[in-house]
Amino acid sequence: MATFKERLQQLEDNRIQRLSLLQAEKQLESEKLKILNENIAVIRSLEKRCLLLERRSADLGFQISAKRSEIEAFNAKYQASVLEFRVLKRELDELEVREKERDKFYDAKLLEMEEFKETVRRRVLDARLEVETMRSSVSKLRFTLKDLQDNDGYINNSGIAAAEKRNTELLAIKEDLDKSLTLNYQLRLLLQKQLQKILVSQNTRPNG
Repeated sequence: MATFKERLQQLEDNRIQRLSLLQAEKQLESEKLKILNENIAVIRSLEKRCLLLERRSADLGFQISAKRSEIEAFNAKYQASVLEFRVLKRELDELEVREKERDKFYDAKLLEMEEFKETVRRRVLDARLEVETMRSSVSKLRFTLKDLQDNDGYINNSGIAAAEKRNTELLAIKEDLDKSLTLNYQLRLLLQKQLQKILVSQNTRPNG
């Protein structure tokens, strides 16, 4: 009987021990499951963070690509602006050179016109003096002819010949004077036309 009780007690002790072991294993499994869930949560959090980082990296890559495109476009515009500036500067330099040459030509023509005016003025004075001299000579010739005709109707052939010669000389002088005045007038018209062209060119000159 005692042996049977001892055996029952041993069985009970074994059962309690197994229950304790099962309870410990269950608690251990629960702890493992808890740790596993925590690890899974950490992994999912890390995955979300990695996904966010990947998206941010993609956004940064897109922004970098966009900025690179903007920089390339800016560089292209800058190069185009530099080229345009060089072209405009070269055109400006050419315009300045042409303007200086035009100013020199204009000043030369003005000087030429002033010299021409002075020449014309002198020639006009000379022509007036020649006209006055010719008028005086004609008046003297008329008086001479009148004196010859009034000298009792007697005409000196040598005097007439001298008068006719003088008259011929005066006519030749008058003809030369007319030619000179005509030539001077034509030259004056030509220079006035040239000066007019210069003035028109100066008025239509592009502003610097």
